[in-house]
Amino acid sequence: MALECFYVTFHGVEAHAAMSPHKGKSAFDAALLSFQGIEFMREHVLEDSRMHYTILDAGGPSNIVPERQRQSIHFGLIVRITWRRSSFRDFRTS
Repeated sequence: MALECFYVTFHGVEAHAAMSPHKGKSAFDAALLSFQGIEFMREHVLEDSRMHYTILDAGGPSNIVPERQRQSIHFGLIVRITWRRSSFRDFRTS
């Protein structure tokens, strides 16, 4: 089993969420997108593979667009190498 752990920090631009949210770039939104990407990967790995993630630092209070967010991602994947011969046809147009 291959075990990997990643500590990821997303950086954005802080802004007040009520007064000027349009001036911010949310690091927390970037983290949520990475979590969603991990969820999409689940259907493409073997069922005995494990993927876990957690937020270590959300970036501040709820009325602030956070400029920084830290997370931890852990992968436990069973590595199986298979070789399958494929044939591809060339569909290029002239």
